[in-house]
Amino acid sequence: MNKIVYNSCEGVFGLSTKAIAHILRQNKPGIKLYFYKQLFCDFVKYTKYKRVSESEKADVVSLKDFGECFSTEEVNSIEIRDNFIHWADLNLSRHDPRLIKAVEELGKEANGKFSNLCIAEIDSNLYVINEYMVGYEDVITPEDIDWIKI
Repeated sequence: MNKIVYNSCEGVFGLSTKAIAHILRQNKPGIKLYFYKQLFCDFVKYTKYKRVSESEKADVVSLKDFGECFSTEEVNSIEIRDNFIHWADLNLSRHDPRLIKAVEELGKEANGKFSNLCIAEIDSNLYVINEYMVGYEDVITPEDIDWIKI
């Protein structure tokens, strides 16, 4: 039996900062992580962030401590990009054991802002994630397809 993570709601597949931290800690136990909440965003000028505890609803996870409060005006954007970890930066397949473990252990707390993550169990070792509406996904295996033979 294989497990696959998929999104079951309108929105996009994504992970919470708590799930990202959970996965990073599976890779490197004891890794120091910092959590920041976005306080203000002016897309033209700057974004301001405040450090929060891991138990609070953070917007980003960072590998670097940027202090209690900072803005993108004060910190080099390359340094921010290199230290802020987005779920896509983890390069996980939907069947990655670390992702499965995070979703199983965290439940709804693993969900990104616009996702509702579920786990499909399949007998096959082949699958495709099919997005059939904006964000809604299905896991399709070869057994699910009515093949047309010539």
